[in-house]
Amino acid sequence: MKLRRLLSVGFVLATAACSSDIASFVRTNQLAVQVTAGETGSEANPLPVVGQRDRTFTIAITAFDTKGEVDTSFNGWARVSVKPGSIAALGGAAEVAGRNVKLVNGRAEGVTVSFEGAFGDARIWVEDVGYVPVDPTRNPPPACADGKDNDGNGYADFPADPGCAFANDDTEGTGSRSAGASNEIRFALPRVADVRGVSIGGAATAYPKQQVLIDTGWRARDAKFVHSVVVTRISSDGFYVTDIDDPRGYGSIFAFSFSSPPGLRVCDRLYTLAGTAVDFYGFTELGFPTFTAEYWVPKTYADGTPNPKGRDCLVPEPYSFKAEDLAPTSAPVRFANQSGLVRLESNASQLLRIGKYLGRQKPAAPDYLPTVDATNCDLNGDGNVDFYTEPEKTCSAACDADVDCTEYTNFRLRSTFQLVLVPGGDESKKQAIQGESTTAASFDPYANKGRQLRSFSGTLRYFSGGSQFTAETRCSDDLVVNLTDSPVSSSSACVRPRPDIDDDENSN
Repeated sequence: MKLRRLLSVGFVLATAACSSDIASFVRTNQLAVQVTAGETGSEANPLPVVGQRDRTFTIAITAFDTKGEVDTSFNGWARVSVKPGSIAALGGAAEVAGRNVKLVNGRAEGVTVSFEGAFGDARIWVEDVGYVPVDPTRNPPPACADGKDNDGNGYADFPADPGCAFANDDTEGTGSRSAGASNEIRFALPRVADVRGVSIGGAATAYPKQQVLIDTGWRARDAKFVHSVVVTRISSDGFYVTDIDDPRGYGSIFAFSFSSPPGLRVCDRLYTLAGTAVDFYGFTELGFPTFTAEYWVPKTYADGTPNPKGRDCLVPEPYSFKAEDLAPTSAPVRFANQSGLVRLESNASQLLRIGKYLGRQKPAAPDYLPTVDATNCDLNGDGNVDFYTEPEKTCSAACDADVDCTEYTNFRLRSTFQLVLVPGGDESKKQAIQGESTTAASFDPYANKGRQLRSFSGTLRYFSGGSQFTAETRCSDDLVVNLTDSPVSSSSACVRPRPDIDDDENSN
């Protein structure tokens, strides 16, 4: 059976003035959830963020009638969920079907609930959604797969009928919608690395399509940072941040805000950061981010006198890639630094150059091997390269086989080119990564093909469509051409003053 339909107290108060018989609905049926086994944490000592399969708890579910007594007439199913997080498995003494558990005589005890992706104050929810699971191959078919409008609402079967949870649901009714929730199960908030998926390899987020609140290290109660999440880049479509105190790696993430966030600058430190975690073609980012920030104030005024309210910039120095870090087998190193600051440089142990092969001309048949001036694999002139049809397939494969080759059509469309590291002068061990330098407007990669550079710095992006990592400069400070110069320090590289700053703003 199903519980009578639940009306909230808020609805009763809002409608009592215009309905004479609303009083009969003031007392309502409800479901109650009690955690009977499993550590639930506390505000002072929250459970650690573990990622997948955070914890397993045992719960008891009880249905109550309008008198507040156990409704022993309720023999039906309740759907279990956890917010925030998602159910991984149900089990235990009660009968379960997927995320649903059956109550007998108004109770279900000894139900084990395993879930993943939980953080902050999580609760286990149960709800009567009117789901009655049966064998989908049953004869006669389940009510939600029999081709009939059984409840007369104008819709028939799953997924058209809103009362059909699944095709094997044996009722088209929506249930009472009576619900209940457990007390809080207190987890810590995830840090950036947790959202990036450090516990599951770091190639994808551990909170896919979930709205997450990130632990930035700010403790409002104590008015201090226990660790810091610092803005490292402002781009035309968002901003990049790094948790500078997390030794696990994977501590950087891109926040996609569609445009440059007003007021935010490199070196600012975040009080709060939240958004929807997604993997956009393999690139983990926060969608629709919200944040509050401590604006950075330099330690000295423009005239050189000390500023007592200032602090250090805190932007970390880039991770310096070695040639071996760019090898196909070293993808975990690159994922660990995704969205963070990275650097390629010429030093005593390696040479950095722009790829030697980049040109408008088309390579010669039949091998289509690239040359200094011929890497254009748009052989039929339609503006695109077909990687699956000959001869453009052979041409593009020949370019891919040499890390010094930048396919011209791709360069023209996306402004990306090859950055090559040669360890110890050994050309047989050279490795490459894509570079993009449109923010360093005075530098022309085409004119400088094959040229040795002192350093190339920037943020690291990933695109799963070609398994490509791309280092992108933030501004002209990130690209040093002169071999006798040194890379610009992160404390000043691409750091721009905030106009008309109020030193007292955001102060405590």
